[in-house]
Amino acid sequence: MNTKYDFSFLKMLRKKKALSIQGLCKKCGLAYGSVANLERNKGKPELETISKIAEALELSTTSLISLAENKPVIKIDKGMKKTIQGSNLMIYNLNGMKIICGKIPKGKCINEILEHQDDYEICHVTKGMIKITVNNNENVIKCGELIKFDSIFDHVYEALNDSEFIAIYHTK
Repeated sequence: MNTKYDFSFLKMLRKKKALSIQGLCKKCGLAYGSVANLERNKGKPELETISKIAEALELSTTSLISLAENKPVIKIDKGMKKTIQGSNLMIYNLNGMKIICGKIPKGKCINEILEHQDDYEICHVTKGMIKITVNNNENVIKCGELIKFDSIFDHVYEALNDSEFIAIYHTK
């Protein structure tokens, strides 16, 4: 039994693609026993086998291996409250990924929410409308829309009306 990696989730992925084991085997050119054993989490698959299955399931090999790692579900109950330039923020740190939930009153601006490295920043506006200026380019983001940008560039959030947002910083 493989303890570091658990490939039993393959059955669920296969079924989501409406594939039988035989269908998956045909698609990736593997023997029935190889796929069936992996779904039962038996044996230690070769990288080439994992790569063929990933391609057949339209995933990267890295993603398939990552799914097989026995990672626990993480729940974070408490974030750090922070007020920046009149805006109330809740900041969560999830294994190095920062997630910010914020409220910005109409007319208020926030210049760069956090100190960060060369990360990507994704902002989803959940209420109102926010103008996000990145490297002197203005982008108006309405409720339900999101934007992704390289956070190394200077950027400013400006609430065009009372607004709420979620920002996620993740490493490149």
